[in-house]
Amino acid sequence: MKLINKKVLHTTFGIGKIVNIDRDRMDIHFMELIGQKSFVYPDAFEKYLCMSDSDAQIFVLAECTKKQEQIKVEKQRVEQLRREEEERVKASKVVGKGKATTKKRSPSSKK
Repeated sequence: MKLINKKVLHTTFGIGKIVNIDRDRMDIHFMELIGQKSFVYPDAFEKYLCMSDSDAQIFVLAECTKKQEQIKVEKQRVEQLRREEEERVKASKVVGKGKATTKKRSPSSKK
């Protein structure tokens, strides 16, 4: 959905208009005394911003939910990798201990 030039309401700055959206940043122009402000997109809509168009509001809230799900999946992936690495380290320590206990004496050290 095209959000450029859509009106928003900020909890402190009042009414503004979206002038630019990049991947995860959004610039909003408020009245002259406030000027242009930059926000994290779409996160700012969870607490500070509301779209004046109800369809656009539904869209940005869906974007928020989608981003939260992506973060959740990424955290799970990182946690799984961490657990796998712990298991590899644990297994290598067990193998390392086994090697240390299987040292053989050289024939010249027998008395």
